[in-house]
Amino acid sequence: MGASHPSVQQQQQQQQQQQQQQEEEEEEEEEEGKKQQQQQQQQQQQQQQLGGDLQQHQQQQQHQQQQQQQQQQQQQQQQQQLLFC
Repeated sequence: MGASHPSVQQQQQQQQQQQQQQEEEEEEEEEEGKKQQQQQQQQQQQQQQLGGDLQQHQQQQQHQQQQQQQQQQQQQQQQQQLLFC
């Protein structure tokens, strides 16, 4: 699934790096980590418009990150409703 979207693999790698960065950032600069994740979320929103397969993939990744970024995910869910209504 998502073979036609090579950006999916790139996104997974970015997500893993993002999680590691945030865990380190939270100890030092919590606000900075949030800023980085907002940028990451914006990239996800842009890529979700590419196709349904990619959208499902991103939702699974968001589910894994839910504990780390509940507030950010709520914002993104609201924006998703606007995109796909």
